[in-house]
Amino acid sequence: MKVIIAGYPKTGTKSLTSALRTLGYTVYDYLENFQFLCNDWEKVLTEGGNSEDFYRMYNGVDATLDSPVFVFWEELHRTFPDAKVILPIRDEDKWIVSLKKQCKQIDDHVLMKFYKFFTPTGRKYQAFTQTWVTAALGTPLKTAFHKTPVNELLYRTRYRQHNKYVTEVNHLLYYSKRAQKSNKFRWSMPTNCWCIKSRTVGNHCVNSCR
Repeated sequence: MKVIIAGYPKTGTKSLTSALRTLGYTVYDYLENFQFLCNDWEKVLTEGGNSEDFYRMYNGVDATLDSPVFVFWEELHRTFPDAKVILPIRDEDKWIVSLKKQCKQIDDHVLMKFYKFFTPTGRKYQAFTQTWVTAALGTPLKTAFHKTPVNELLYRTRYRQHNKYVTEVNHLLYYSKRAQKSNKFRWSMPTNCWCIKSRTVGNHCVNSCR
């Protein structure tokens, strides 16, 4: 494991995935965490886990991010202490708007509702989502045909608390998402830095952890 992304969903994780894959990294984003590690994450989220579990899950993977990784970023870093930790930072108001927009898109997607209700993989996907949302955000989901609950006060509070805690940890990498339609990113620029270069998201320089 080389890179652990500690940020919430909707903070530029898909652009980070694209940049890291352009660099040749093996990346486990949300779909890979579901497809390859669903049963492992169900156990961790419901019963707990340890470094042996995380090592088995991510040995050979270069980078991981999104849900439910951001909840357990610190445990992952204890398992892979040489990995760099990146915290994506996005303006809170823009973040909550983006999150609510995604929830509405999910609610309005009729075919997705039937997929998650009537197919084995869809039901497994819904159960996986229910488990991590309940653990991370505190708002349990019901069936695919129920409206996605959005407790804005709770979500904002969790978002602030998470970012505050992560930024207090030493050896941290972070970037801020610009409020621009270009969807590019502004990285912090210390003395020591390394750069991600990608046609998709441009050139980005990142603090060195070491």
